[in-house]
Amino acid sequence: MTGQPERLTPFFKRIAFKKGRIAAIIATARKLAVIIWNMINKGGLSKRTSGIEPGKAAQPQVEALRQETACPPINPR
Repeated sequence: MTGQPERLTPFFKRIAFKKGRIAAIIATARKLAVIIWNMINKGGLSKRTSGIEPGKAAQPQVEALRQETACPPINPR
């Protein structure tokens, strides 16, 4: 930490004030999960990031995981 508030801190504090600490923890965790999900599916970071250019190195692993987790076809008997 550099002493500056992180980007999710104001979100957490706003929700904690309105709904309580437990709801703020859940909402922040969900928001973080959505950010990670979008990074995986869209293959990169959003425009709001600090100039980091994502590589395509993880793309083969993502495709392999998609194929592994796909439902197998149902064979009628």
